[in-house]
Amino acid sequence: MTYTSMLVHVQDNKESDERTKLAATLASRFNAKLIGIGCVPAIDLAAREQVKPVSLGHDPAISRPVLPWYGDEDLEPRFRDAAVSNREDLEWQTSMQFPADALYHESARADLIVVGQRRHNPPNLPHLALDPAEVVFRCGRPVLIVPPSLSQLAADHVLVAWSNTREARRAVIDALPFLREASRVSIVEVVEESGRDNAARRVDAVAEFLRLHDVETHAQVLETVDGTVCETILVHAERQHADLIVAGGYGHARAREWMFGGVTHDLLHSSTKCCLLSH
Repeated sequence: MTYTSMLVHVQDNKESDERTKLAATLASRFNAKLIGIGCVPAIDLAAREQVKPVSLGHDPAISRPVLPWYGDEDLEPRFRDAAVSNREDLEWQTSMQFPADALYHESARADLIVVGQRRHNPPNLPHLALDPAEVVFRCGRPVLIVPPSLSQLAADHVLVAWSNTREARRAVIDALPFLREASRVSIVEVVEESGRDNAARRVDAVAEFLRLHDVETHAQVLETVDGTVCETILVHAERQHADLIVAGGYGHARAREWMFGGVTHDLLHSSTKCCLLSH
């Protein structure tokens, strides 16, 4: 398995530029096509009424809710500049859908989706917000979540946050291209003291599986002392200088609300490391 195509979410801000640079570097590394997608959703009148008014001048008659337009003429050049414009394996896509919907419909074209952590958009741009949890849940592809202002990912030391679940098994398979190229791969499971023996057998089994795929690993069981499971993982990743965390994305949908709790929620919102999540 390898990554032959990647999809990156492009926005009109510096964080997006850094994320695009990171995605472009990864695409070159894996000899993959890079597809940039910018979203210009069509908003109905009812939605417009909820958008914070933008002043168009001193005349109150023209101070009304306005949705900024970001089309090809704005976002595509930004994408190509950030990704290095002379690359021949770049493709641009403008979507009239909301970001999560657009990524869902285009995800069949990509082996890996690259998005940013959830940030607070300006109040007059709610239609451009993207919840990475929704992308993880819906798209059926591994999703690389990039923290703000991070423009490089060596993936030299990859940390697999293991749990005995379907999602974690899927994440290990989806991360194989990174795992095969890493100089160090660690598998950790976080447990309470009473579960150490069973956890040790589980991580050893994962290590044996990865060795069959030519990936040498170090397996370890961690105990939570203070804080949460996610805090234990993040502290360990920092101490061991891991730069990529691989984990399963656990959660469920309730109507259009995407509910991710525990480790997944914390990794999505708090990690200073890139995280590859699969659901």
